Amino acid sequence: DAFQPYDENDSKNCIYSVSRELLNNLLLKELEKNPRVSVRFQHKLMHIDRDGVAHFDTKSSGRSMNTYNDYEKGSYRLKPRLIIGADGAYSVVRE
Repeated sequence: DAFQPYDENDSKNCIYSVSRELLNNLLLKELEKNPRVSVRFQHKLMHIDRDGVAHFDTKSSGRSMNTYNDYEKGSYRLKPRLIIGADGAYSVVRE
């Protein structure tokens, strides 16, 4: 919410940032308004197979993602109509 100078020599250079907490809360409130949306926590995406089925680990086993050729079926699976990859630089969705 506050202006933060980016460059001491040129005040025109700045970083505009959004509070991650505020953004998360806003998104969750909007999602809750849609009865067709199901929000699930503690589900780690392990793999998306060639048929578009997303495999999740719900047991917090610490397993890491696997490739198309070498993966275990997740303890929870679903085939979503849309997948949004917002899981960071080492995105399983991007893989």
